[in-house]
Amino acid sequence: MSQGRFRPVALRQVDAGDARDAGDVHHPDSLAISASLLHHTVTDLCNVLPEEGVGLWSGHGRDVRTWTFLPNAAQDRLVRYAVQPQDWIAVLRAVSSRGEIPLALVHSHPTTPAVPSDYDQSHWHYPDLWCVIFSFAGETPQCNAYKFGK
Repeated sequence: MSQGRFRPVALRQVDAGDARDAGDVHHPDSLAISASLLHHTVTDLCNVLPEEGVGLWSGHGRDVRTWTFLPNAAQDRLVRYAVQPQDWIAVLRAVSSRGEIPLALVHSHPTTPAVPSDYDQSHWHYPDLWCVIFSFAGETPQCNAYKFGK
């Protein structure tokens, strides 16, 4: 599978006190996230297995501050995710009301690697957001982050 329009980027796990430096220019291709927020994300995604889960990371600069789990509205949730327009609008309003910006659309691959599938690539409509994928195909969850390449 070709990476196509996506290029791999990094997630940096930081202590809560260090998160304020996440937008540092020394780390232009990384997002910073606390261990507790990462754990919360993994827990929510695990809770919907064997279906794909989906949600949004938001925050400031490159500092992930909030995880919002979203209902998966896909017809075949075992291999796809979709977000209803009204849910997307509601989460964007909530993000704005907190003074944050959307950073990454996060979804899971229950049985495949944490790389964008052909479907993910052909249906990516969020060029300003990072694409974060958690794979639950192995014994421990794996996570990769990608940025849309123009």
